[in-house]
Amino acid sequence: MRRRLKMMAYAMAPVFGAGLIGVAAVSAHGLGGFGGGLSPDEIAARQDSAFQRDATAFGFTVDELKDAWADGKSPIELAKEKGLTEEQIQEKLRASREADLKASLDVMVTKGILTRSQADRRLNAIKKNVPGHGGRGFRGHLGMERGR
Repeated sequence: MRRRLKMMAYAMAPVFGAGLIGVAAVSAHGLGGFGGGLSPDEIAARQDSAFQRDATAFGFTVDELKDAWADGKSPIELAKEKGLTEEQIQEKLRASREADLKASLDVMVTKGILTRSQADRRLNAIKKNVPGHGGRGFRGHLGMERGR
């Protein structure tokens, strides 16, 4: 069981890490030099969105997350400080990614890019591939993966 949790943590790290880039690496020139064409307002909006998303995922207040971030702590470190287990952390990450995916699919349905049936089938296909359920995870959940 412990090995499985460790593997889930490693599998979800890149997914969660992508969200943390906004929290950990924002500078006046974008994300570590990437996205240097962003205006200060766009950088601020992305950072605010990252704080909101990560606070919601873990059940923190935005102020708690900002204080931890200012002290150089990641949301995972804050979660551990608050007594969450690895299993609870992984479940919160999974639920957050699934909610993000549902929201993205709903936008595509609203804009007429996908039918509701197509969006539901895509969500089900991804759920079957989530780590711990026998598959690849959320990697490329909206894009077309190469070699498929």
